[in-house]
Amino acid sequence: MIIKLIQGQDFSGLEHYLTHKREHEIIGHRGVSSPEAAAEEMNLVAAERPDVKVPALHVIFAASPSDWAKMCPALWSELTSAFEAEFSLGEHQKLEVEHPHPDKQTNGPHRHSAYNKVHPFTFALPAKGREGRSSWDTAASHRAWKVADIFAERHGLTRVADPTKVDAGGRIPNWMIKREQQDGIVPVAVRAEKIRNALSKPDWSSRLTSLAELGLKIAPTFPRGVSQEDGNAIAGIRIVDAANSHNFVKASAFGREFSYEALERSRAPGSPELSKVLGNEDVGQASERASLARPFDVHSLYHLEFEKELKTWRRERGKVNRQREKMLARHKGERSELTQKLSSERLEVLKGTPLALHPAAREMFNRMQAEPRRSALSDKQAGELRGLRNARKPVWSEWLESKAASGDTKAAELLRNMSSKYRNVRLKAEQASPVAPSKATEHCEADGSAKSVNEAPHEASAEREVELRPDLANHLSSAADPSLGAAAVPPLGPPDIDEDFLRLQAMDQFRKGGSRTNSLA
Repeated sequence: MIIKLIQGQDFSGLEHYLTHKREHEIIGHRGVSSPEAAAEEMNLVAAERPDVKVPALHVIFAASPSDWAKMCPALWSELTSAFEAEFSLGEHQKLEVEHPHPDKQTNGPHRHSAYNKVHPFTFALPAKGREGRSSWDTAASHRAWKVADIFAERHGLTRVADPTKVDAGGRIPNWMIKREQQDGIVPVAVRAEKIRNALSKPDWSSRLTSLAELGLKIAPTFPRGVSQEDGNAIAGIRIVDAANSHNFVKASAFGREFSYEALERSRAPGSPELSKVLGNEDVGQASERASLARPFDVHSLYHLEFEKELKTWRRERGKVNRQREKMLARHKGERSELTQKLSSERLEVLKGTPLALHPAAREMFNRMQAEPRRSALSDKQAGELRGLRNARKPVWSEWLESKAASGDTKAAELLRNMSSKYRNVRLKAEQASPVAPSKATEHCEADGSAKSVNEAPHEASAEREVELRPDLANHLSSAADPSLGAAAVPPLGPPDIDEDFLRLQAMDQFRKGGSRTNSLA
């Protein structure tokens, strides 16, 4: 059994949907003179409560296809009465209709009931807490499901929460059902009861054996950024089809007692934990981080820590922005109130002043009263806004430098490695792609020689290069021999760059979203 709740603002469209758009049968009505006048009379009653924005409640009662033949009029009436008792709608206006043929929503015969949530005599709503504010209110949906579930259990009908067909979280997802229909892949969640029995064993070895008999296995999941060198840090487990790794379900979906932490607590004393039973091939190696180089892991973990701080900054910024919006609205009201007060006071001053002196009196009032008070209010409001400034947005390079300055040796080592390796990458890129000659015009001097206008900037750039590259300066000073000239200076070859660092560099550039050269300059 399924009970679906929909709320609306008007009864006219609802009445048209129930009685005009498809074949129907009027089952009954209450509190209205006739089904034809139901919409108009319900609207009149709802108009007595203009504060109620959604007075119309549309309820759909539907049964499973296997129960269509069992649902007689007496059972439909019993189900409707149980719903009205739960939601305190027994005295409210109602129009009940049956659609005998299937439609797109229910795929079978079903009933509709249109209720007016405004009481026809007291104009009161149902008891507080008995009705949700919107059609997707979880409390109202849960209570409606409970009514349907108790009714189905009492009469032996199909229950939505049948444990042999769904997991503890509710229905099997639609994408799993479609995959089963199209590809013949039966969802793992269908065997919920057998999986629960397997996971209820006293130790992990027997649990794995029982699941293997069902053609299933356990696949651990890990927190983001955790590698095998960081030790065992399993975050959860999935029950996976051994023949298809894409067909899985979380163990916690069967209930809290089947989460990884709960299963670890419930294993027999002295029995090995999951990481020891699965072995290294399934623990640690299943994490993407475990296959990466250690420097990359350190870099990634620090980035994760930085992202947490950035997330905290965004949350605080949102809080400050909301406070600022409220304060700006209050400031606008204060300015409006002051303007009205000044206008009233100016009128009082002008009442006792001759008409010919009104311009002078207005000017004096503005200079002596209005302008000082507006200025004082503006200063006061500006001072309040200054206290709501946002903190400076964290920057990755500055944040890492602050960690290193606070005594974090790993951060300092990472910062040194990044600086040296990035500098080498930049030097290699500069040597591999020399700057193309510019199309500079030449100016003839008095002695007839030609000099490019870009010659001086090139000289300054060379000096700057030596200044920024002390290794190049030392190399030139130690290798140069004045008697042999510049030919004696061996070339400065590009440094070796490993592939692991190139991957690190690419990830860092992607995270920062900017130019690598500019970020290191």
